[in-house]
Amino acid sequence: MNVKNHRMVYSLISGSLILFSLGWFCLYNAFYVNNYNGLILPIFLFLFAFALFYFLVVIEHNLKVLYIVCSLGMLGAVSLGREYLISSFLVWILTSISCILAIKRIKTEQYNRIKISVYRTLKRGIPIIGTVFCLLIAVGFYFSIANFQNLGNIPRFKVKLPIETTKLAFGVMNAFMPNEEISWIVEGVTVDEYFQKILRSQDISLEGTVLQEIKNEVDEDTKKQMAAGIEREIWEKERTVIVKNREMLQDKLGIELEGNERIDEVLHGLINKRLNDFINGRVVSSDVLPVGGAFALFITLRSIVWVSNMILFWTVSVIFSILVRLGKIKIKKENQEVEVIEI
Repeated sequence: MNVKNHRMVYSLISGSLILFSLGWFCLYNAFYVNNYNGLILPIFLFLFAFALFYFLVVIEHNLKVLYIVCSLGMLGAVSLGREYLISSFLVWILTSISCILAIKRIKTEQYNRIKISVYRTLKRGIPIIGTVFCLLIAVGFYFSIANFQNLGNIPRFKVKLPIETTKLAFGVMNAFMPNEEISWIVEGVTVDEYFQKILRSQDISLEGTVLQEIKNEVDEDTKKQMAAGIEREIWEKERTVIVKNREMLQDKLGIELEGNERIDEVLHGLINKRLNDFINGRVVSSDVLPVGGAFALFITLRSIVWVSNMILFWTVSVIFSILVRLGKIKIKKENQEVEVIEI
């Protein structure tokens, strides 16, 4: 495969490096200047940078050029270390080695194929580069949080799950693990109704307790008076327990409850509160935040990169086919010697 226009190669090299540099610059600003806002722009910059780089990987034969471009493209991640530049630099070296091995694997696949297949060639090693890229961003995020903590300025994140997510989760739980309490939540009973149902479903009911108190009385007149007011007694005792449970729920949520709120909406608020407490390191200690946050970011980015790579693979394949038809790229067949083993 020969590239007629060498300016295309130079354009791909310079274009991908410029886009990678801008992406790391915007990501640095998002982490350290804009309080973790403005993450959309670097995502698009990296997307276009990888599109150019993947195309370069397919058409360029010089492995050293590809190694240098890939390593320089990832070099901007070092700046995310800020106060931890040495550690960040060491991570970059290790990830660059991984990228070099991935590129070598891609080219080996390309040269061992009878016909050129851009999709299958890239699929051979690009996932490794994508994982390395996600790791660099996650490590940079860890260092940014650590820097803020050293300054006593721990950033807080606000995560809000939609109510539909909680309702769907309870619905699935009720379908696979039928349970009275879960079914009440799915029905959307109020807070007081929920606690009352739980109370009345217990083995030792309040009614039995009140009846025992009546039986223990010796005076018949007193028994009659107590029997006449049994419903009021039961309700008052139930009411006391319901109010105590509601107050406990209020303390966990940090809000006032009147008792007529839907229990699924209240539990949704509790789930969101616990989620934010965990992400912001309030559950165990603030030290949990950098590691837990970086790991969560890595998993999220890995999913996004996986989907993006599928799109980029086919996009590069289509562009490659178009350029071959236009004569910008020429494919030629070569005879290749093959070794065989004779016994």
